[in-house]
Amino acid sequence: ELEQRQQSEKFRILDAAIPPQYPVAPNRFLLSLLGLIFSLCLAAGAVVVAEQIDTSFHSVDDVRAFTKVPVLVSIPSIVTEQDLKRRSRRFRLGLAGAVAGLMLIVGSSYYVAHDNEGLVRLLTRQRSSQSAS
Repeated sequence: ELEQRQQSEKFRILDAAIPPQYPVAPNRFLLSLLGLIFSLCLAAGAVVVAEQIDTSFHSVDDVRAFTKVPVLVSIPSIVTEQDLKRRSRRFRLGLAGAVAGLMLIVGSSYYVAHDNEGLVRLLTRQRSSQSAS
């Protein structure tokens, strides 16, 4: 009986939907800013943890601060041509890895967000339901 009643009802559109000129969500600038702040905090935290874990002495002053025993001899660091090449290679590999990672992040963000009205609707729906409560 209920199904028959629904079939006989007719619906009219009172006002046509007008799409907004600019997206309501997500706020890309705010997301980028929060991502930058979060990554900087994470990097600073990683540096602090690495410094706390490292218990080696890096200079004569570190040894003097640790113990009262006098330092008799300090062996200077000997840098060879091979060490310089290895350092340069590590720097280039690290730089290439950082650029590749950045390109991967930018490319995947563009792929996910470009022409994705469903994502915008989902984010807008969550925001409007939160503001209504």
